[in-house]
Amino acid sequence: MSESENLTPAERRRLLSRQLAVMEEEGKRIAFHGDYQAIVADGTPVNHILHLMLSFFTVGLWAIIWMVDISFHKESKELVRVDSEGNVTVSGI
Repeated sequence: MSESENLTPAERRRLLSRQLAVMEEEGKRIAFHGDYQAIVADGTPVNHILHLMLSFFTVGLWAIIWMVDISFHKESKELVRVDSEGNVTVSGI
């Protein structure tokens, strides 16, 4: 594409917002939102503070459950970008 076919900043932001709306409908949540890029998370994060406190009060016994929780509750993140030509790319990070 030539230089004259680049999108305006408002058009790029609109494309990003449209893509993020679709991803939110799929159950993903927005972790970061900039002008032309965003980070979208899927899955449930592990509450490490809670597990640390429970491990402390149970003298480390809760750490076993904490490790199991970490292995089963994976959170994946994706980077969503809109370039100056209007191409929307989604890549895992």
